[in-house]
Amino acid sequence: YSDLPEFFQELSAKHETSHDALKLIVLTAQRQGDVRSARWDQFDLDKAVWDCVVNKRKKNEDTIHRVPLPNEAVTILKRRADYSRNEEYVFASTSGSGYLSEHALRKALEVLRRTDEAGRRITMHGFRTTLMNLSQVYAIETDKLVEQQLAHVEKDQTLAAYMRADLLGRRAVLMQKYADYAMGSFVPEGTKVPTL
Repeated sequence: YSDLPEFFQELSAKHETSHDALKLIVLTAQRQGDVRSARWDQFDLDKAVWDCVVNKRKKNEDTIHRVPLPNEAVTILKRRADYSRNEEYVFASTSGSGYLSEHALRKALEVLRRTDEAGRRITMHGFRTTLMNLSQVYAIETDKLVEQQLAHVEKDQTLAAYMRADLLGRRAVLMQKYADYAMGSFVPEGTKVPTL
């Protein structure tokens, strides 16, 4: 998580479709498949909300997960909307049919040549871990709220029966702080300001 501001600054300088999809993965902490297949009709940019269709593969059913969009994500999406030639998918395939492939995203990430502390190449799924780690280390929000942002299913059936609020407002505050951290404009207490 400490490398996120430097990484995001480098990523922000790129404006290909695959790079914009990577930015949305970082800024929302959603799964790459859900971001790649996002459709324009799922977004309310005025309210800064994405009704993300999350595929539950084990149950073979789709659910809607409301995702708060930080300001930077809205800016990226509005820019894409201005230049979009595809009325269905936000990250349309360059071939003109369907949406961006996972391979295209992996290739865009590999070009940035980033590794973790153990020297392994970073992954798109790792950005979800980054959100959780940053929140835990600096006590930004509860683990349960972060889990809700990540669209994790509560395993305790009794607790799940009582947890019915989506806490969108609290998650919006969390994700704006996270986006601000990624862009280098929010420094949690006890951290050193990364040199960009």
